[in-house]
Amino acid sequence: MVPSEGFEDVLTGRFLLRLRPPQPRRPLSIGAAVAFDMEDFFKKQVEECRELERQAVTADDRAFWRQAADRWQEQLRQTQTRTPKKAAPIRADKAGFKYTEA
Repeated sequence: MVPSEGFEDVLTGRFLLRLRPPQPRRPLSIGAAVAFDMEDFFKKQVEECRELERQAVTADDRAFWRQAADRWQEQLRQTQTRTPKKAAPIRADKAGFKYTEA
């Protein structure tokens, strides 16, 4: 049996490469879309960084995790203060409707 990557020619001692045919690409994700709550995500990141800060042995490590937690906290604050964008009104002429006088 010959491996699909290649094989060594017994007579010359050279390694011969056998190319595989291209494989079809698979989608990155198969399954249902999952809702993503940014606020919960940022809260978990802050909690995890605070916990790692408590477990850190050196002052440099504690400073690093404190700074990371502060950055996640800022992201959380921005998410909480952000006002949801209003959808722009759809203009009838842009939507393909034509007004005609009867």
